[in-house]
Amino acid sequence: MAKPLKSGNEGWIPAGERAGHLRWTGLCRLSTVPALALVLFGAVRLQAQSADYLEAKERYERQEYLMAMLAAQKAVQQDGENADYRHLYGMTLLQLNQYSDAEPELRKALALDPGKADFHYGVAALILQQRSETEDPTDPMGMGARNETSEPVEEGIRLLEKVLELDPGHLKARMHLGRTYHQQNMRSKALRQFEAVVARDSRYAWAHYHLAAIYLDAGRFREALQALQQEVEDHPDAGQARLELADLLLQLGKPKLALSHLTAVSPESQTVSLPDLHFGLAKVYRRLGQLDKAIAATRQSIRLLPDNPVAHRLLAGLYRDAGQSEQARQALNSYRELMERIERFAR
Repeated sequence: MAKPLKSGNEGWIPAGERAGHLRWTGLCRLSTVPALALVLFGAVRLQAQSADYLEAKERYERQEYLMAMLAAQKAVQQDGENADYRHLYGMTLLQLNQYSDAEPELRKALALDPGKADFHYGVAALILQQRSETEDPTDPMGMGARNETSEPVEEGIRLLEKVLELDPGHLKARMHLGRTYHQQNMRSKALRQFEAVVARDSRYAWAHYHLAAIYLDAGRFREALQALQQEVEDHPDAGQARLELADLLLQLGKPKLALSHLTAVSPESQTVSLPDLHFGLAKVYRRLGQLDKAIAATRQSIRLLPDNPVAHRLLAGLYRDAGQSEQARQALNSYRELMERIERFAR
């Protein structure tokens, strides 16, 4: 009977098989040292190359984009075929609005590893952010809808849909896709994306805000009100959400409550259009009969955005209500001139 296996004891192996076994174990012993050396060498080399990448990643997460870009650039110089390095370098360039430099990096990363959802998202974000540079500055969160679908937008949509095919839990892609659908008047598709985000994370930033935009388009004012209230409850610093909520409350005949939300908005907020904020204050003050404050707020809105004809029309009405006929006439003339300019441009 063969002896049980013990460490260092090969006597139990039948003689006919022992030679082959010894050859195999001998080969393993002979190959262990150089194989281990190769593994260790590769690990050291990878560690040396990835140090800049790790620094870039850390700085990117801290939103130190310039320093992140410099570190990521070094990582790419060390290994240009590393898709992660290319992707991070491209994303830092995107954050710095260096689109022409970011695009080849992000597309190269995608070509190197087309199975990674984030790489599809990076190219989509680049395409759609480039387009957003030409959009209405008074619509910072992309709440409004457009009528045209350009070729870059179609590519962006395809890429975002691919992201969700690869990773259904990619909520950032769902939000971006939902906003893009809404801008292209694909409201039912947009609604499904925002609902899916809320189902996975009920407090996800801006999800209820964009749901409210869909509801407003459909005339579902009660649901829009609830969604906006939920947004500001979850995110008190969401200035644009408060602005939209105040406007809806004003339409519903609740000017005092609307004013409480507008005055809670910080002028330093990065998520609010300041011309719209002052315009909203002007409308609320007018409803409350505080004409002096309404006029001052409207004038401030015009100073920030001189070419908004609606603000000039409001100012004309406020001056008329205050009995200042000459100022009303001047404001009305400014409104008419702006409208004529817009009509000429539209022809």
